[in-house]
Amino acid sequence: MVCAGSGEKTRDGAVVGCTALCIETGEVVYFKARATVLATGGAGRIYQSTTNAHINTGDGVGMALRAGVPVQDMEMWQFHPTGIAGAGVLVTEGCRGRRRLPAEQTRRALYGALCAERQRPGGS
Repeated sequence: MVCAGSGEKTRDGAVVGCTALCIETGEVVYFKARATVLATGGAGRIYQSTTNAHINTGDGVGMALRAGVPVQDMEMWQFHPTGIAGAGVLVTEGCRGRRRLPAEQTRRALYGALCAERQRPGGS
């Protein structure tokens, strides 16, 4: 069953279930839960120029906020490909003229730098 969450149910500050829409049948379903894991897509569709799927509207983040779950780093949306403001067209990453990271930098080195930054006061 493929579902899109539409609302959370809370009791005493704890999430105890979710109301969702079954994408395959259109049926509204309710999931009761002792524990909840929120795995949600992004919100790229809130922007005019995007190649994000039409379902990426940020509803999962909205559900978390309504349930009182703190969110972090919400300004860190991934934009790919790049959109041209006003033109309504998308361009490739190659148009920027240089790579964001040197080709030889490994994922492990990047992960280490990110972890170090998060440990820094004010880092997130």
